[in-house]
Amino acid sequence: MIKWTMINMNLLLMFLMIINNLIFKNNNNNNYNNITKYNRNMELYSIQSPYIKNMNVIKRGYHTSLNNNLIIVQKNNNEDNLKLNNLEMNNFHKWLVGFTDGSFYMKGTENNFKFFYGFHLHKDDISCLEHIKNNLKMPSNINIRETSVQLTVTKKQWMSDNLLPIFDKYPCMTMKYYSYYKWKKAMIDNLNGMTYNNNDVLNIKNTINNYEVMPNLKIPYDKMNDYWILGFMEAEGSFEVIKTRNICSFNISQHQRSIETLKAIKSYILTNWKPIDNTPLMIKNQLLKDWDSSIKLTKPDKKWSY
Repeated sequence: MIKWTMINMNLLLMFLMIINNLIFKNNNNNNYNNITKYNRNMELYSIQSPYIKNMNVIKRGYHTSLNNNLIIVQKNNNEDNLKLNNLEMNNFHKWLVGFTDGSFYMKGTENNFKFFYGFHLHKDDISCLEHIKNNLKMPSNINIRETSVQLTVTKKQWMSDNLLPIFDKYPCMTMKYYSYYKWKKAMIDNLNGMTYNNNDVLNIKNTINNYEVMPNLKIPYDKMNDYWILGFMEAEGSFEVIKTRNICSFNISQHQRSIETLKAIKSYILTNWKPIDNTPLMIKNQLLKDWDSSIKLTKPDKKWSY
C-alpha cells in the first residue's frame, strides 16, 4: 500500500506485538519471541505480498504521531527501484482497482458528457498520486492545493487505451462495477461519434451514478484478491486504538447496498489470511481459536461495516 493505511497498519500491529510481547516476557513465557522490531520485508504483516515486500511502494514515507508531533522517516527511492516488472505491474493494477473502487467519480456537463478519472487526496499523500501517475504514465499534472492534491485525467482516448484494459481484466467489486460498465459504454459511444442533447446527458449521468444493478451482469466476487483488498483498505479503511480497553480495531464502512462486498472481503480474509509463522505460539493459538469470529459485520445507521 502507498497511502496512510499501510503506515497505520504497521503501527497498529507493532503496538499489538509490543503489548503481547511485554505480557509474555513479564510472565516468563517459554513461547516468548521478540518480534516487535520492524523488519524491512514486512514480516509483521499477516499477508506476504511480493508487491509490498520487494518494492519501495511506500513513497510517502512512514508517518506516526508521538506527543501530537508528526514524525516522518522518508524511504530513499531511486528510478531503478521504482520500475515494476510484469508481475508487480499486474499486482499494482489490482491494487489500483481496489483503490479506485473507493475513489472513482464521473461527471456530466450541462451540454456535454465529460469523462473523468482521478483522485483527490490530502497533500501528505502526494507521493501516492505520483506513484499512480508514473506507473500509468498519465498525461496529467498533479494539482497541488493548500491542503490537498488532485490527479485527474479527461483524455478519452488515453482512458480507452490505458484504463479500460485494466478494469476489464481486474473488475471493480462494489456497486461501482455497474457504474464502470455504464461509464465505459458511454465513453466508447462518444469516441465513436455519438452526440448528445441535454436530456441525453442528464439521463446518462443519472444512470451511471444511480448504483442500480444491471441484471445481465454479476459482480465477480470470486476474483477477490489480496491487492484489491489492500487498495480498498487504503481508500475506505480506518484504524482505532482504545487504550483504556486495550482494544485495537480496523473498520471498513460501506452503504448497505454494498454489504455483499463486505461479506466477500470477510470470507476471503478468513479463508486466506492466517498468522505468520514467527508469531509466538500462544498468540497464534489464541488468534486461530477466535479466527472465525474475529471479523464481524455490524449495521450502524444505514451503513454496514466490519
